[in-house]
Amino acid sequence: MNRSDYDCPDLAFPGAPAPASAQNINLHLVSPASSAPKRAAYYDRPYQADPNWALQFPGQIYLQERSNGKFVALTFDDAPDSLFGPLLLDILSAYNVPATFFCLGTCAQQNPGLVQRIVGEGHIVANHSYDHADLTALTPEQVREEVLLAETVIRQITGLRTALFRPPFGALNNEVVQIVLSLGYKIILWNVDSLDWTGITGPAVAARVIPNTVPGSIILMHNTCGGSVQAGTAVIQSLPFIIEILRAEGYSFVTIPALLEIPAYQGVVTSH
Repeated sequence: MNRSDYDCPDLAFPGAPAPASAQNINLHLVSPASSAPKRAAYYDRPYQADPNWALQFPGQIYLQERSNGKFVALTFDDAPDSLFGPLLLDILSAYNVPATFFCLGTCAQQNPGLVQRIVGEGHIVANHSYDHADLTALTPEQVREEVLLAETVIRQITGLRTALFRPPFGALNNEVVQIVLSLGYKIILWNVDSLDWTGITGPAVAARVIPNTVPGSIILMHNTCGGSVQAGTAVIQSLPFIIEILRAEGYSFVTIPALLEIPAYQGVVTSH
């Protein structure tokens, strides 16, 4: 395989067994900010990652790691999804690829067994807000609530307090940045957008990711919780090709904490 080999056929990856149900997990406490504006659909506006944020907040906001090593990080937003999540985890397991999952509180609450599986299989769980509101449209109190409610859900399921945050839509302003940083998070953006969320085909996703990947890239993909079947299918179809072609070019896949040499969780010393 090489970078020009994008005409991949539809892939049929074997279905995974249903994830083990989470037991003894109490997920009360969680309620959305009732007055916060919510988005109507998960794919109703483009994601944007402004490189100026990383320049303004070095060591706090990241788009990629600038290094000589051929290391890249796969990241999946809007996780976990009950339909495609097991398939996605099976693919990552088959290729022995670790990834970072930016979880929505609502999705984690609905699929605690999948969150447990993500952690149990060596991946990183991170915070993507409670229900994907545009944080720049919220009051400071609502921003804190979006972050902390998601943190509460993830912590109740895993016992871990996340240290990585990705804002919905990549939308930031100075107020949001200061609030998120004050809560102990590093903000993780990206430099490669797969555009899987637009509903393009699996080959088109691969054709977006592979040519744009460079050493230190952070690749944005989605686990489609609340999104379209077409988008989820494109991720499952494209991921083996992305992994195989980039590996053939000498790339190694690592988690965000390993790529950036930052903690995965607050108050926990972890090895990557």
